[in-house]
Amino acid sequence: MPTLLTLHLLGRDVIVMLPPDSLRKGYFLFLHGSLLSPRDYTRYLEIVARDGYVVVAPAYNMHVFADAGRYGSEALAILDSVRAIYGDGEACVGGHSMGAYVGLRISDRFKCAVFLSLYLPFGSVDSIRIPVLLFSGGRDVLTPYPFHQRPLFERATSDRAMVLIPEATHNAYLNGPVWGDFMAGWPPFGQRRFYDYIGKATVRFLNGYLTSRGRPRATGR
Repeated sequence: MPTLLTLHLLGRDVIVMLPPDSLRKGYFLFLHGSLLSPRDYTRYLEIVARDGYVVVAPAYNMHVFADAGRYGSEALAILDSVRAIYGDGEACVGGHSMGAYVGLRISDRFKCAVFLSLYLPFGSVDSIRIPVLLFSGGRDVLTPYPFHQRPLFERATSDRAMVLIPEATHNAYLNGPVWGDFMAGWPPFGQRRFYDYIGKATVRFLNGYLTSRGRPRATGR
């Protein structure tokens, strides 16, 4: 199992999951959704960390997409701070809902991106130039696929993949149900099988685009 740490960096609590040194391949910066926290995603993130990725998940209090630029800059600085402690390595950015939109805003700094139920503001013309994996739920009433994930998928100028899960609600990726899913019904996704499915799909994608192998080299930045 990965080692779970809580660090306090740049004024924010940051969840860091460390795989064994011999397995480390790179970094996965994960940005949680609005009104949530990194600890809501530990079942999913542990699968990513077990495969060799150092997971970095800062906590923040973003409520509107106008904050995305500021929080994106902070997330990049936090990732650099973690790299200064645990060594360099290539990185992929991930996120859920509004956190995925923050990740989209800073995606040009990463090798690849993984977005769960991406929130794309109305009228946005955002595109992406790095490989991207999108997860979308058929029962997502908060960020429905036709208006949020599909536009980015169609505008992407790089490799892209879409995982459509007909039974999934907006927050199906979390450790348990929250308010947004009570409106749509909570499918029986508390089973390990579902988390294995989305976690392993993420890992296969990261393995395809992050080329670092072995322990990241130490740096003194």
